[in-house]
Amino acid sequence: MPDLATHFGLSLLVNMAIFGRKEKKQWLWIILLSPLSVYHDIDILLKHRVILHSFFIQALVVVAVFLLTKRNLFITGVVAVNVFSHILMDMSQFYVACFWPLSNGVFSFHFDIFVNMLDPYMIDFDISGNFENNFPSTGLEQWGTLLSTLGLLISFCAVLVWIIHYYRLSKDHKKKTVTKSDSKLV
Repeated sequence: MPDLATHFGLSLLVNMAIFGRKEKKQWLWIILLSPLSVYHDIDILLKHRVILHSFFIQALVVVAVFLLTKRNLFITGVVAVNVFSHILMDMSQFYVACFWPLSNGVFSFHFDIFVNMLDPYMIDFDISGNFENNFPSTGLEQWGTLLSTLGLLISFCAVLVWIIHYYRLSKDHKKKTVTKSDSKLV
């Protein structure tokens, strides 16, 4: 399972990219709501990765926030990114009962591509999540991860942040260009 810093940092990054604006009030809300990206792991006291790791339970949280904030889409969106990103990150590493209470089954989209450090042309794929039994008898210590699900998820979020930032910069540049050309006409 990703650590708390990964959960917190990645959801904060995505929220800043999607919802971050120039207004200080919005940044404050993003920061104040960020702990919602890690509260899921208190369910270790109950039945870990079942109750608070359910898409349905988190959907109820998002609906409750929507209604309690008088249909504030900004706050609801920040909360939705926080609560659903945690489940997706956990699913990228382990099996999660994400459809509880409708199903007790566990689901994952975990995969890794490993490379043998002594023979770089020897590559092994792990889609089952069964790390220990998936390697040849040459020993686990000489294998390194070439690509992982969590790495791809983080890379996707970084590209998303870049695209949104680039779009906003180009949009701001067009506004400034139009404003300058309008002022020259006067």
